Amino acid sequence: MHSLLMSRLNLDKGTMIFFIVLIIAATVALLVLLFRSILKERNKWAEDKSQKFVESSQAFEDFIKRKIQLNKKAVFTLFRLDINDYKGLIRSFGEEQYNNALSVFISNISLVSENIRINRQSQETLILYLKGKLSVKNLNHICHMILNQTQKSILIAGALKLDFDVNIGVASYPESGKSLDELRQNLHLTLVAAKRRGVNQFAIYDKNLSVKESKEYKSYLEIKNAIENKEFTLYYQPIVDLGNMEVLGAETLLRWNHKVRGVLPPSKFLNILEHTGDINWVGFWAMEQLIKQINQWKIQYPDRNLFFSMNFSPKQLMNPSLPEEMRRILKRHKIDTNKIYLEIADFDMFNMVNEVKNNLDKMRQLGFRIAIDNYALEFSSLNKLNTISIDMIKLNRNFIQKTQENDMCREIMKMLVNYTREKNIALVAEGIETLDALEYIKKLGIQIGQGYYFAKPGNPKELMNAVVLTPWQ
Repeated sequence: MHSLLMSRLNLDKGTMIFFIVLIIAATVALLVLLFRSILKERNKWAEDKSQKFVESSQAFEDFIKRKIQLNKKAVFTLFRLDINDYKGLIRSFGEEQYNNALSVFISNISLVSENIRINRQSQETLILYLKGKLSVKNLNHICHMILNQTQKSILIAGALKLDFDVNIGVASYPESGKSLDELRQNLHLTLVAAKRRGVNQFAIYDKNLSVKESKEYKSYLEIKNAIENKEFTLYYQPIVDLGNMEVLGAETLLRWNHKVRGVLPPSKFLNILEHTGDINWVGFWAMEQLIKQINQWKIQYPDRNLFFSMNFSPKQLMNPSLPEEMRRILKRHKIDTNKIYLEIADFDMFNMVNEVKNNLDKMRQLGFRIAIDNYALEFSSLNKLNTISIDMIKLNRNFIQKTQENDMCREIMKMLVNYTREKNIALVAEGIETLDALEYIKKLGIQIGQGYYFAKPGNPKELMNAVVLTPWQ
């Protein structure tokens, strides 16, 4: 009996010790797991916190790579935000004021969400990171919230207002790409798609993005390189006195001297420049090159007094920094601006867009002359001429056929010829390609023209050969 009791006591004691050890081991394991969890969360919090306004693009890229490599189940969205014509803003307000405004701009965007992380990649580009899975509806909502923040005017230097125009491309991991390179490429693709839609627009990556957009993306990259490598050049097409066939001036035309495809006309690249906003930078460059060339010609041909015209796009005309940048160019180069015409293709912009009217008024104050390009033969447009100040009208190339086929068009043409003579406005017929067309235009009373009949657009040397030789006499 005694031995049985002792055996049972020993058994209970052993069991108790076993359970105590088991409890201690479980507690230790639980504490280890809890400690690891706390450490992991602490490191994660520290990492995320450090990335909120990271300045180093490489550090931000490493952060994204770790998200992809260490957690295959990671879900997040990147927003690429590009500032349109940031170089023009820097030229207008100065780099220091621009950077100060950009800091406020970034702070405004951070208000969209406490979870958003912002990386300033350059003076032009921001990358925004937002973790978690988001529906297309939510992404649309966030993009609108970001745009609302970016449209806030920023006060600088105590009085001046700086406004940012942006475009946003959106791509999510892993739907939009399973590697950083693929994600980055699709992010750029959506940005190009956004710029095709206009200023202050966004695009969210979709597998159905058109092949056209992919092609435009490649063209976009090519043009970016062309700008950096200074591959753009200017060509000139003579404008001729139809009475004595003397060259009076020339229209200045932008060309892309492509390394592989040769010299390309604007139809191959102008649309991309418009959507990306680079048309502003290229336009200022073109005007400065024209002024330099005119001054060089004055030295070589002091007895020739030519005028020159250059087309300005709607985006250029709405650029708030246009007059100031032109003023800067004129400070660097002395030039008689009275011999330079700014061609405006969209006639209705004179009265419909206040920014355009204000810019053109300031350009006239700087001495530039204003021309209407591709003017159409309509009674309504004839009546509008009295509401604006212009110096030249360049007729739509289709007008010849219309006046030949339609009595009303001939009457409008007579009225236009008389009107321009009374107001001392130069009237130019474009697109003259044959001798018959030339003779018909002269019968209509038009005294100035340009077209392939005289010369195709050419380089400066070819224009001067035409000026000196006047081979059409």
